Amino acid sequence: MWDLQRFSKSTAIICEDGTELTYGELDTLQRRCVLFVHQERRLVFLIADNSLDSIILYISCIQNKIPIMLLEHSIRSSEIKGIIKAYHPSYIWAPNDYETIHNYLDYGVFRGYKLMISEENEKAATINPKLALLLLTSGSTGSKKCVRISYKNIEVNQNSIVKALEITQQDRAMIMLPICYSYGLSVVNSNLSVGATLLLPKRKLFGKEFWKFFDRNNGTSICGVPYTYEVLLKTGFISMKLKHLRLITQAGGKLEEKWQRQLLQYSQTNQVDIALMYGQTEATARMSTFFLNRFPEKINSVGKTIEGGEFRIEKPDQSGIGEVIYLGENVSMGYADEISDLSMEDENGQKLYTGDMGYLDAEGFLYLIGRKKRIAKIHGYRINLMELEQLLEKKSGVNVICIETMEKIIVCILKQSDYESVLSACNLLNIDSRLLNIRVVKQIPRNSAGKVLYETLRKEICVTNCY
Repeated sequence: MWDLQRFSKSTAIICEDGTELTYGELDTLQRRCVLFVHQERRLVFLIADNSLDSIILYISCIQNKIPIMLLEHSIRSSEIKGIIKAYHPSYIWAPNDYETIHNYLDYGVFRGYKLMISEENEKAATINPKLALLLLTSGSTGSKKCVRISYKNIEVNQNSIVKALEITQQDRAMIMLPICYSYGLSVVNSNLSVGATLLLPKRKLFGKEFWKFFDRNNGTSICGVPYTYEVLLKTGFISMKLKHLRLITQAGGKLEEKWQRQLLQYSQTNQVDIALMYGQTEATARMSTFFLNRFPEKINSVGKTIEGGEFRIEKPDQSGIGEVIYLGENVSMGYADEISDLSMEDENGQKLYTGDMGYLDAEGFLYLIGRKKRIAKIHGYRINLMELEQLLEKKSGVNVICIETMEKIIVCILKQSDYESVLSACNLLNIDSRLLNIRVVKQIPRNSAGKVLYETLRKEICVTNCY
C-alpha cells in the first residue's frame, strides 16, 4: 500500500512529546507488529486513541493485508461486547490500561498497546481477500453496522486526494480528527502515500500549546468538521499567525456561509488555500472538493468530483434537484452486520446512492440541499429539516437543530435568551406555526467527529419553552 522504504530517511511522524520517527523506523516497527499475528486473514480489532502506537498498528495491518476494524478508544464496554459478539475478532489491540475482555487472553505487548487473542480462534470465518478495513457507519451509536472498504478503495481515494489538494512530501499535516473517522483516516493515508509528515498532538485544539506545537514543527495543513471551525473562528483563529500554514480542509457537513466567508478573509490575508470537501465513509472518504479561495463565487458548493469520480442526479425535479449518485472506484464494497458478511463480494458495483439531495450547476459544481431522509412528514406537509435549519439560522442569527417527532418539528436551541429571535424567525416562514415547537436543550450531543447525534438529541430534549 505505502512504499515506506522509498522515503526511509524522511520524517514520517512527529509527536508533541518530542518523539520522531523516520519512514525507515516506521517500517521497522510496523514489521515488528505483524509478528504477533500468526494466522493470516484473521480479523483484528484496533481500539484506537490517535496515539503514535495506534497509527503504527493500523499501518501494520494494512501493509500486511490483515483485515482490521477501527474502534474509538471512548467506546463503552457494553457497545464493544455487542460488536465482538457480531464479528468474533481473532485479535484485539488495545491500550495497555484497557481491561481484558471476556473470552480473550492477554497475549503480547507492543509499546503502549497489548494484544488480546480469542480463546475461540478456531471459529474464525473466511474473509474476502480484497477486504482491508471496517469502519462503523457514521453516527450509529451502539450499531454493529460497518462499511466494508477494500485495499483498492483506499489506494484510489488517497491518490485522488493527493492530486486534488496538491499534497507533497514537503507537507506536514496535523492529525486533528479521530482515525476511526473516515475523514481523519484519509488525512493519514494521503500524506503517508507521498512521504509527508504527520504531526500528532496530545492537547486540545482550542489551547495555545496545540498551535505552538503545530507552528514549531512547521505545520502546513489542518483539517476539521464544521464544529471545529465554528469554535476556532469564535475564539480568535482569524487573527492567528501560523507561518507555514498553506492548506485548511473542511468536510463532515456544511459549514455555514458566514464561517466560510471568515475563512475566505483569513485566506486572503494569509495566502492560505481553503478546500471544502464532500465525502462519506461509503466512498472511503472523499467524493468532491474545491478551493473556495480560487472559486469564491462557488460559495456553499461542495465542489467537483475528485479524479476518477462522477456525480449524477437521480430523478431531478424542475429545479434540477434530486438524489446525488456517485460513481467511482473508491465506492466501498457494501455493508456488514456480522462476521459472515466479511466473505461477501462487492455489492455496490462502484455506485453509491448518497442519500443526499442536491443539484449540479453548469460547470459541474455540486450543491447540497439536505438529506433525503431528513424530510419530515407532518400532517401531510413535507419539510426539509436541513433547509429549515438554514432558513431559521439566517433569519434569527441563532444556531438551531430541528428534530422530527410524530406530531411536530422540534426546533432546539441552547439559550433561553435566543427564544424570541427564533420565534420571530419561525413566524416569518411560510409554515403553519402549529407544526413547530421551540425547546431549550441542555446541549447538542455530537460524536467525536463533531456530527450531531440526532437520535440521542431526540431522547434528551428538554420539555420547556414551548409555543
